[in-house]
Amino acid sequence: MRIIIAALLIFGSTAHAVELAEIFGDHMVLQRDKPVVIWGTAKPNEAIVVKFKNQIRETEAAPDGHWRVT
Repeated sequence: MRIIIAALLIFGSTAHAVELAEIFGDHMVLQRDKPVVIWGTAKPNEAIVVKFKNQIRETEAAPDGHWRVT
């Protein structure tokens, strides 16, 4: 069975500096019953909030701008 991402919203604390890794896009498929890892880049130390399937994960971009949530 395939799981299709219906909605993925990412909000940064400042103006649109948050980006998903290029692998994420329309019609992507995720493996069932496995943790979903989402990552990307943002301004250094920027707060990141990921909302996905009624779950919310928060993190902060590293000094080099990379971030990741599971």
